[in-house]
Amino acid sequence: MEHFSPAVELRLVMGSDRFNAQDDSWLEQERELIRALGNAGVPVKYDAVVGAPGTKGPLEILVMALTSAQATRSATECWRAWLARDDSRRIEVSRTVDGETYSVVLTASRVPEQELARLLREPGGRATDEDGPAA
Repeated sequence: MEHFSPAVELRLVMGSDRFNAQDDSWLEQERELIRALGNAGVPVKYDAVVGAPGTKGPLEILVMALTSAQATRSATECWRAWLARDDSRRIEVSRTVDGETYSVVLTASRVPEQELARLLREPGGRATDEDGPAA
C-alpha cells in the first residue's frame, strides 16, 4: 500500500504556448481542468500570490489538497486528460516543504513519473530526470 502524507498541498500553475494567460479561451480551458478535478473529488481552491516584477496584480494559482492515494490517482488522470487535448499546455506542480519549494512541469509529451511521485510522497523529496525515463 502506498503511503501519502496527510493533506499534501500542491500548487498548480497552468500555462500555454498558444494562449495569453488572460485570454478568455485560455481561462475557459483552465476552468475545464478545475471542474474535472472537482468532479473527480479532488478539493481545489484559488490562492493569490505576489506577481512577478513588472506584472500587474497578484497571480492566482490553484491549490489542491491530496489526502489519499485515490485523490492522487484522480488528480493525475485529470492532468493527463487535460494535457493530452492540446500539446501547447503545461502544468507546473509545486510543493513547499520547510520553506523550500520543489516542482515539476508536466506536458502532454512529458510526465516524469518518478519525479512526480517523489514530489507527492516525500516531504522535500527532490527528484531528477536521472531517476527514470519520462512517460
